[in-house]
Amino acid sequence: MSSPLPWIKVYGDLPTHRKSVTLAALTGQPRAWTHVVELWLWASRHAPDGDLSKMPPAAIAVVAGWRDDGAAFVKALQDAGFLDGLHLYAWMEHNGAHHRKQAADKVRNSRPTGDTQVNKNVLTSESLVSHQQLGSVESIEYREENKDKNLALFGDRKDASEQATATVEPPADTPAKPRRGRPPKDRSPEAEAERQQERADADRWIAAARDLLGLTAEQAPWSNDTFMAFRQARKKRGVEQLMAAIEGLRGDSFATGLGVRGLLSANMIERGLVKQTKREGRIGLGIESTWEKYFAQHGGQNDQ
Repeated sequence: MSSPLPWIKVYGDLPTHRKSVTLAALTGQPRAWTHVVELWLWASRHAPDGDLSKMPPAAIAVVAGWRDDGAAFVKALQDAGFLDGLHLYAWMEHNGAHHRKQAADKVRNSRPTGDTQVNKNVLTSESLVSHQQLGSVESIEYREENKDKNLALFGDRKDASEQATATVEPPADTPAKPRRGRPPKDRSPEAEAERQQERADADRWIAAARDLLGLTAEQAPWSNDTFMAFRQARKKRGVEQLMAAIEGLRGDSFATGLGVRGLLSANMIERGLVKQTKREGRIGLGIESTWEKYFAQHGGQNDQ
């Protein structure tokens, strides 16, 4: 007996299909369709062509798991459309691929072991083909005997090819290939001046940041990540706003707990600018504003 098939095709609407509803009505069993699935599973192993003509109705009922009258069950299967005579309806249409696979497996399993041994120099559809076999139709022994000759032959060709390549030079007017990667650095006086100004602004800012955090240059050195963050923030806001944000964060316990890199985050810059703006507003309402308010309450006289 051949090995069982791994699965059969069962559509998801089988429980509510017209045939299943008809079978339930004929047998009085609402889940009579489950016995059809049992019958299909049995047929996938023992009757892969769907032919049940050699089985009496009682046997068909047994393999389907039906425990009542077998003849009535088979008649109900025929009336519902699950059986065409004593053949499973449209079995080959839905599960024919399984039948063909099972037949092929049976032929392959029945082949004698000696038939699978093939000559090393003969390629068949079942041969284990390697790159060495595809490269030549000569025998392995012949290739081993002439290996040194072949290596010498191809070695001469390789040397000649390398020499020919080495002696060939491109024409003088051949344009140079564009260099790939990072674009060349701008060496113009304007670019150099901008880089110097950027470095001066960076030194000015980090000195204020270290003073805010209470750190030395050794404790808070420049890093590539911090310097790139400074460049981006400077380009977006300008160095004066960055300095104002540092001033605004003085006395802020949260800011003093951050590192130098944290002071360049967008949130901390906004926080420092807001605090600095409020602080400048309070300074504007200092002594002079207080005197103006006093004089306004006393008739505007300022003789004293």
